[in-house]
Amino acid sequence: MPLTIPGFHTNTPLDVTFDKDIRDLHLIYDYDAESVDGKPEKWRYELWFFSQDRVVYAIHGGPMAGRSNYQMCSYQCIRPGELWQCN
Repeated sequence: MPLTIPGFHTNTPLDVTFDKDIRDLHLIYDYDAESVDGKPEKWRYELWFFSQDRVVYAIHGGPMAGRSNYQMCSYQCIRPGELWQCN
């Protein structure tokens, strides 16, 4: 019997402002962290809002540095032109 993986579900329709507000947007996020021995480190995460159901991400710092992949997601527009939620 083949393994079946559950589908990704959302019950919120994609807002019509998606293409204008967020499609093809790159987000780079840096934050300060500490190594195991207490030394300061910078961790960098990059997120590309590639399509209406996927993001591409890359991790440039911290224990997962070098990881790059895509992931299924859903979006919810909180305030058009201003605030989106990505799950």
